[in-house]
Amino acid sequence: MPLDKLIMPAAARYPRVRFVHLNYAGGPPATVRRAVRFSWACARLFGHDGYLAAPGAYALERDDIYNSDLGKPAGDRWQVEPGGKVVWRAYEKGIAAINCGPGAGRIVSLGLHVPPGPDGYVLPSRRS
Repeated sequence: MPLDKLIMPAAARYPRVRFVHLNYAGGPPATVRRAVRFSWACARLFGHDGYLAAPGAYALERDDIYNSDLGKPAGDRWQVEPGGKVVWRAYEKGIAAINCGPGAGRIVSLGLHVPPGPDGYVLPSRRS
């Protein structure tokens, strides 16, 4: 996997360099919007930033998720919920999560509900 073999070793070697995951999507607005949130949340699992480009539909690239201030990571790495459907990482001010399945999920240890996916989310850090 390129992330494990190329990006993560480079990030460890150059800790002051900020990495940005750049993804591309096309299709209907709802699909692009979901791709924006999913790719951003995936990047945050690694403590990186993310951005999605939608060639020819640049207005669809805008999303409030880019304004999320999660603060610094609260742990060394991401967590995977039993069943592998929900992956998340805790930050000082919230949780970055992805739900890889079509149904709702939970982050059991935090008592948090994760809406149906596949999609990316910013969740509150407190128990709900």
